[in-house]
Amino acid sequence: MHLYLDESGNTGFKFRQGSSRYFVVALVVARDPDALADMLEEQRLAIGKLPGEELKFARLHHDGRLRVLRALAAGGLEARVLVVDKYRLTAPDMRSRDGFYKYLIGAALAVDFSDIERARLVVDESFKGKAKQADLATYLRQGLNTHGTQKVKCIRDIAYRESHREPCLQIADLVAGAVARAYEAKDLQYRRIIEQQIIVLEMP
Repeated sequence: MHLYLDESGNTGFKFRQGSSRYFVVALVVARDPDALADMLEEQRLAIGKLPGEELKFARLHHDGRLRVLRALAAGGLEARVLVVDKYRLTAPDMRSRDGFYKYLIGAALAVDFSDIERARLVVDESFKGKAKQADLATYLRQGLNTHGTQKVKCIRDIAYRESHREPCLQIADLVAGAVARAYEAKDLQYRRIIEQQIIVLEMP
């Protein structure tokens, strides 16, 4: 089993300078990663993209988003999504990097991961270079591995991959983008397509 992590938004709190109001983390649960990858490749070709060309929510045109999301919804998509409204995090410690990540751990623990055991967490390789987000995967692993009273090891290891070479990371981007669009732009049409396939936790 694999979990694929991607995010939308940023961890900054300078809203007047362009910081996003919402920070969205998508964790795609892939019980059969190869099947998901094959499905995405089929849709990639169907919307006129080159084989292996990276699909990102922000770069896809409207019709492409609709087609790909509908195919994912019909083809076994499963994801947990955390949505943090940064406007509501007013305590000073919450607006520091460590405070924000600790908050994300708490949010992750509130999602039901009881069916996840010894999964590999796959993260976009570029994530390591983001100064304020580099530790997110490690924080989530630490948090999820202390989930519940049975001490089940949800995450066995973390692997970093290039998103343009990893289709399931692109799926996580599409999910994060669809959900973020619903909050930031009040545009619900994309989220509605995958509503039955995702669990969304709003924090706080």
